[in-house]
Amino acid sequence: MSRKKHSVEVDSALHVVKGAIVKTVGTPVTTKVSYDNKTQGRIAVHWEKPDSVSAEDKKQIERLSNLKLKEGLDIHEENMSRSDAESRYKDGVNGTPLYDKQIPPEKVQELKVVKINDWNVNACPSEHLKKTSDIPFPILIKSINHRPQKSELEFIITVGEGTFDLESAEASQTQATEAPKESSSNSKKEYVEVSGGNVGEVRDELVQVILDLVENKKLTGTQLKEELESEIELRLLILRNLSYSKGFSAPLKN
Repeated sequence: MSRKKHSVEVDSALHVVKGAIVKTVGTPVTTKVSYDNKTQGRIAVHWEKPDSVSAEDKKQIERLSNLKLKEGLDIHEENMSRSDAESRYKDGVNGTPLYDKQIPPEKVQELKVVKINDWNVNACPSEHLKKTSDIPFPILIKSINHRPQKSELEFIITVGEGTFDLESAEASQTQATEAPKESSSNSKKEYVEVSGGNVGEVRDELVQVILDLVENKKLTGTQLKEELESEIELRLLILRNLSYSKGFSAPLKN
């Protein structure tokens, strides 16, 4: 991270925000970080999509960032050899890699590694706060700059300015998670979808499909057979794709 106009509060906050960005939209590579003043900074990430993040994604990044502040997680700093750091964090933390886009030159063989458990890791030489709860609340995203010509998305954040109702944000997230999904009468996904590769789950889902078809649609004979064949083929296709993704190659025969 750049030390220009360094702010320990903003730097620490950007580590939290980076974890939230990766968790929400899955873009792991930081291209640039800077500090405007003691309460405002910027983090840019590699972004190849034609559009910026949605308003909902922006809210989610803010929610997750402020949740981490309230959790009061330790911000660990550890000096270690480059080889040890690269070995220990070869898989990153929470999808965040050890290095930003600009990797330290080979002559740099000692690194300061900053880690928030299960959230973020980064080789960063700057000073940081001890806990996420030391970061001034709230973290807010002031604006987002989408630069498609650079494949870049820049988040401008502030700390300790304005307000954020974390309790309401958490309640809204819970309601969204628990809300039943609408079904379409014209869709073959009208019934319970396969949620994993477990055969027992598929069995239970198919039993439910049969009960729904018989009790709700009053189908019999040929109609019931056609509906069931379609549902079974759908679930077998999902199982096959799950098997392929886990390295199994035996195809399902027709």
